[in-house]
Amino acid sequence: MPSSPTRKCLVAAQAILAGPQDVRVVAFGWEQGWTTPYVSVRIGRVLLNIEDRDAFGALLEAVRQAEAAADQAFGPARRLPR
Repeated sequence: MPSSPTRKCLVAAQAILAGPQDVRVVAFGWEQGWTTPYVSVRIGRVLLNIEDRDAFGALLEAVRQAEAAADQAFGPARRLPR
């Protein structure tokens, strides 16, 4: 299937995340003077700049699928007693 001309990914990369990670999310919008608005998501040393809702939706879907696979890969999450 040919890719849509509106799709872009400027870098193809692999990162390994293990253990607790620092997380930071910042929005850069037109109101702040940016010509291309985006949301910057940093997890550890991995940085994703998301430029539209379609890309954001793809990221959400990937995280949902990864969450569904986490029990199979890592075993059930440990729940702290209340």
